[in-house]
Amino acid sequence: MASENLHNCQTANLRRRAVERVAEQIRTAVSRCGNNVHRMIQELERYTIELELQAEELRQNKAELELNYEELYDSAPVGYFTLGRYGEIENANLTGAGMLGQQRAWLLHQQFAGFLTSESLPSFNAFFQRVRAGYDKESCVVTLMKGGATRVSAYIEAVGVGPESSCRAVVVDITAAEQARLALREREAHLSLALTASSMGIWEWECNTGDVYWSPECVSIFGIDSICPAFETVAQLLHPEDAPRVRSLVSQALAEAKEQTVECRIVRPNGEVIWILARGRVHLDKDGEPLRLIGVVQDITDRKRAEINARAEAANKTHCGANFIVPSPTNLRS
Repeated sequence: MASENLHNCQTANLRRRAVERVAEQIRTAVSRCGNNVHRMIQELERYTIELELQAEELRQNKAELELNYEELYDSAPVGYFTLGRYGEIENANLTGAGMLGQQRAWLLHQQFAGFLTSESLPSFNAFFQRVRAGYDKESCVVTLMKGGATRVSAYIEAVGVGPESSCRAVVVDITAAEQARLALREREAHLSLALTASSMGIWEWECNTGDVYWSPECVSIFGIDSICPAFETVAQLLHPEDAPRVRSLVSQALAEAKEQTVECRIVRPNGEVIWILARGRVHLDKDGEPLRLIGVVQDITDRKRAEINARAEAANKTHCGANFIVPSPTNLRS
């Protein structure tokens, strides 16, 4: 549409300039000829020939513009469709025909909705009704059947033209993006399962604002019912004996931009003391300044209790062994 408007504007400007130029030359010729009518007629004939040459130039420019427009239209990386009042295909570029897996000539007068999956029909019909009813930009996401066999995810956009006009729709193949989105959602589901199984959460601390963002697993570990707690709120949960060491490691991580790991105790709001393992890495901005810390946290209370019990048992065995007196052979004989 924009290319067509540009073409019409250029043609009109060339025609106006040619007419103005000939009119000016005619006025000049009349002033030169005076009463010499024969000479004036000769001048008019010459100007007529010049006008015809300019008209031919205009026709050539028009043909060149139309050719360029057709090349741009067909080679566009997105599909272009002109849809009639009832959704029939009036025109399509090569990219659009390729999306449907059909020859462009065969597509003419076919219903565009006939190339949609049954699940996409309600969404497309509602979209097309909005385009026919108003003059706003409308869009929808549908699934096309390429060649009747291959599913193609597509984003369609069109500007409302009213009920009596054909509309031009832009169709973008988003199959790769949709597949990537689904793969990402699947990976996120797998990650969530892994985090839940390992009692591990993911956290992020913004250095400038002090805001903390963490996964639902962190809420369960710390006992704070908040997805975005303040850093100081989290810091206050540190066990008083471990707080200085943890703060020192955080300062060291920010200064050296290195990954740090710490095992420490926290005191939940309900008074329960648990052990956690936290690992974090600093991310820098473009100027090399600390931007955020990103890491994981895991509840290791069971492991630490097992280690404490094992050490206590080992110490008890050592103590019992030191107090046990081995009898001498003489005593045994007696």
